[in-house]
Amino acid sequence: MEIKRTSKGIIALIIGLGVLFCVGVVALFIFIGMNFDAGVYTKFDFGITGDVVINNKVEITEVTDGIYKDKYYIQGYLKNISNSKFEDVTVEYTLYDKDGVVIDKISSRLTDLAKDKQWKFHLEYDAIDKDEIAKYELSKVTFY
Repeated sequence: MEIKRTSKGIIALIIGLGVLFCVGVVALFIFIGMNFDAGVYTKFDFGITGDVVINNKVEITEVTDGIYKDKYYIQGYLKNISNSKFEDVTVEYTLYDKDGVVIDKISSRLTDLAKDKQWKFHLEYDAIDKDEIAKYELSKVTFY
């Protein structure tokens, strides 16, 4: 009889430890997801031409375009509004002609953007006249 009680106790102990382990793993993933910005790769594919806040982590403002020294440019500010430093940040804009056809994509990259710091990005495209570009849109932002 005593052997059967011991077997049931061991089985109950193993099941209890398994449940406790699973609860701990779930809690760890929840904690990491709520408190960890760095190391997260985020990609957005959308068409935006104005100011935008992305996932409460980056804010893009004051985006303008024009011609300077025979080159078309887009510039603006990207601010890290997260709780962590980003090791790498990239912005990409798509250029369209008057018929909505994609002309090209241009991008700019920065490494090491600290929390609460702002980056003035500047993208250039020298193979076109500004008059040929009817629209530009933010097509991708990556940060980690």
